[in-house]
Amino acid sequence: MQTAIIASNDSRNQTIDFSWDVEPNHAYPVPGCIGILYVAELQILASNDVREFNVIANGKKNKLPYTLEYLVADAISNREPHHGYNQYNYTMIATANSTLPPIINAFEFFSVISTANVGTESQDVSAINAIKAQYHVKKNWMGDPCAPKNFAWDGLTCSYAISGRPRITSIDLTANQLSGSIPPGLLKRTQGGPLVIRYGNNPSLCSSNSSCQLTKKKTNSMLATYIVVPVFVVLLIGALVVRLIFIVRKRKGLARGSHGHGQHELENRQFTYRELKVITDNFKVVLGQGGFGTVYEGFLHDGTHVAVKLLSQSSSQGIKEFSTEAQTLTKIHHKNLISLIGYCKDGKYLALVYEHMSEGNLEDKLRGKDSNVVPLAWRQRLRIALESAEGLDYLHKACSPPFVHRDVKTSNILLNANLEAKVADFGLMKAFNHDDDTHVSTARVIGTRGYLAPEYAISLQLNQKSDVYSFGIVLLEEGHPHHPVDTTTPQRRQH
Repeated sequence: MQTAIIASNDSRNQTIDFSWDVEPNHAYPVPGCIGILYVAELQILASNDVREFNVIANGKKNKLPYTLEYLVADAISNREPHHGYNQYNYTMIATANSTLPPIINAFEFFSVISTANVGTESQDVSAINAIKAQYHVKKNWMGDPCAPKNFAWDGLTCSYAISGRPRITSIDLTANQLSGSIPPGLLKRTQGGPLVIRYGNNPSLCSSNSSCQLTKKKTNSMLATYIVVPVFVVLLIGALVVRLIFIVRKRKGLARGSHGHGQHELENRQFTYRELKVITDNFKVVLGQGGFGTVYEGFLHDGTHVAVKLLSQSSSQGIKEFSTEAQTLTKIHHKNLISLIGYCKDGKYLALVYEHMSEGNLEDKLRGKDSNVVPLAWRQRLRIALESAEGLDYLHKACSPPFVHRDVKTSNILLNANLEAKVADFGLMKAFNHDDDTHVSTARVIGTRGYLAPEYAISLQLNQKSDVYSFGIVLLEEGHPHHPVDTTTPQRRQH
C-alpha cells in the first residue's frame, strides 16, 4: 500500500483500465468471482484539489463516487460474486468534480469455490459429535470437522481424497481432563484400523471398565492416607488464606479509589476504522446524533444487527466519555443494560459498537415522533418502567463499587423489537470510591437540564438518589408525555 499507480494527466478521460480472464472448468462452468481494489491517498492534496472517481465493473457503476483520506487504506469490492463472464473488465474514471486522476494501490481477484460437496463423511461427523457430547470436549469444535482444510477442528487429522469426502484418521484428546471409560466400539476401530486415538495425560480416563475398577480400588485404599493430615498444616493453610483475603480486600479498596482512571484493557472485540466502514456500508444510515457523535446502523459479517456510535472530531468531552463508557460496559452485564459488542480505537477514530435496538428510544415513543407508530399501552409503559428500574438497581446495588448513571432520561432508555427496555449512554457515569460511601463529590454539575436532582445541583454530591430523582421525571413523562423543561413558557413558570 506504499506504492500506487494513477492515470496519466494527459489521458483524455483520466481513466485506469484493466481486466482479468476467467477459465471455466467442468466443476465450475460459470465460476463466481470477487474483485477487490485497494486504494489509499499517498499525496497531501492542495486545498483546491479533489480526487474523486467511479469504479465500473463489466459495465456496472458504483452507486456513489469514491473519495479518499490521506494515508487511510480502503477496499472496494462486490459483496456478491459476479457470474456469467469469461472476462472481467474494470474501469476507474474521474468524476466531473475531480481535479486529479484516479489512483489504485493493489488489486486481488478471487474465484468462489463451493463447499457444498466437500463436507466430512457423515459417519465420521456423527462419531466425533458423540465423542464431543460424551466427554464434554472444550475445544473449538464447531462447523464441519475437516472442511475447509485450513480450519479443521483442533486435534483432528483428516485425509483428503480427490474422489471422496474427507475422513477423520486421527484424534488427539491428550490433556483434556477426560474421565470415565472409552467405549469398546471406539477402541475396536483403533485396533488395526485406520483410526488413531491419543488420550494420554488424562488420569481419570480408563481404556476399559476393568481398569476403571482397579483405579477406583486404588483410590479407596489411599483415601485414609490423604485424610490423616497434620493439624498444624491445616492451621498454617488457614492462616495463609486469611492473610491472602486481607491483602486482596486491601488492594481492591485501592483499586476502587482509582476506578475510571488510567488505561484498562478492553475485553470486547476491537474493530478497525476500515471494518466499521464495511459494517455500516460507508456510514450510510444515521440512527441518531448526540454530544458524543453520530450513531450509524450496521451489520456484522454474521448478520448481527448493530449500532455504531462514532466519536465526532469536534467533541470536547468525547474522548473522556468514550473511555468511561467502554471501560464500564466491559465489566457490567445485565439484561436491562445495553450490551457492548466491540469498540474501535484506530488512530484518530474512536467508536463503540452496540447491539441494535430496533424500536428506538422511549422519548420518541412517548412524543409520537413517528405518526404511524401505535402509542404505548399502559401495560407496556409499566413494564418499560420496571425493566429500566431493574437496570438502575443493578448499577446501584449489585456492582462493587456502586455506580451512579448521572444521565437518566427517556432518550437514554432504548427498546428492542419486543419493547424490552435497556438503559444506555454511560459516558457520564460515576463510580463510588468504596462500597460503604454515602456519596461521591464532583467538580461541576453534569447532566441534562430538567432531569437533575436539585440537591446534586446545589451540593455537587452524587448518590443513588440523584438517579432516582431523574427516574421519577421519566415516570412523570410516561404518564404525561411532555418535555420536563417547557421552553415555550416564561422562565418563572418552568418546572
